[in-house]
Amino acid sequence: MSFAAFVAIFGGRGFDPVFILAHIAGGGIVMAAFFMATDPVTSPVTSTGRLLFGILVGVLSGVFRIFGSAADSVSYAVVISNMLVPLIDEITVPVPYGLRRQKEESADGKRSFPIPKAALILFAITLIAGVALSGVYGLTKDTIDAQNLAASAASYQEVCPDAESFGYDDAITAAVEALDGEVYGEDFGRAYINEMVVGYDASGNIVGYVISATSGDGYDGNITLSIGISADGTVNGISFTELNETAGMGMLCDEDDFKSQFAGVNTDQFILNKSGGSTADNEIDSVSGASTTSGAVVNAVNAALDFYAANVQ
Repeated sequence: MSFAAFVAIFGGRGFDPVFILAHIAGGGIVMAAFFMATDPVTSPVTSTGRLLFGILVGVLSGVFRIFGSAADSVSYAVVISNMLVPLIDEITVPVPYGLRRQKEESADGKRSFPIPKAALILFAITLIAGVALSGVYGLTKDTIDAQNLAASAASYQEVCPDAESFGYDDAITAAVEALDGEVYGEDFGRAYINEMVVGYDASGNIVGYVISATSGDGYDGNITLSIGISADGTVNGISFTELNETAGMGMLCDEDDFKSQFAGVNTDQFILNKSGGSTADNEIDSVSGASTTSGAVVNAVNAALDFYAANVQ
């Protein structure tokens, strides 16, 4: 509950049940809630302590999920909370009525700290590991971004081969930013418009456009692709920049047999044909056994065409 509340308050989407459930079901939240955090050896002994412990794990998981750079750090939240269990027990274990609690003293007469040495060592190890991982991420982030940019540029060139250079149109960029990363439209599943660039020839004339779109309805995750559209609205082709579907099934969407169906077609919308044997230019034969992936690709392309029609034509 504390994790869900934190995501609702700080996730930027308000009380969106779909958004909150996606965070609860994604990553290690469920695993932590039922297995990691409930380990009797490392969890508090009292019901009040367990309540505090659960709230702490949930809040820390929310902090790492919403504000952290790692995809998921639930395990760190559990380990950090585990280190505070001795302190939680110290606070929440009830004292029998009339019994005065004796101060724990060390050999030199000073009161001992309630958190054992082993917990402090574990905290230090966790802190060092976290700093090291963050450092590695920081050192490699620019390289990763450069590689992603190069992959996108190659993809753009593939679907808009007549372009000598690419640039941005301020009005189109503003239209993309106005979407604020939300799902595009109501007829394309969970499709998103990432960006749109303009292709220019050597003389500076517009020869086409490239739209980067993502579908969240892939069988094994997000599918991101570039859709090339010529100046007259004809689709030049598609190229994937993110495709992690099942080998031999969804991954076949990256084969020319499937991608070539989009090339050279001027249409407002493509239609997925799951049975195959399409005769119309705007009908796309689904990859056998991968109708989910095929449908996600078609939805992403249709979202791009709709955005193009609304902002260019």
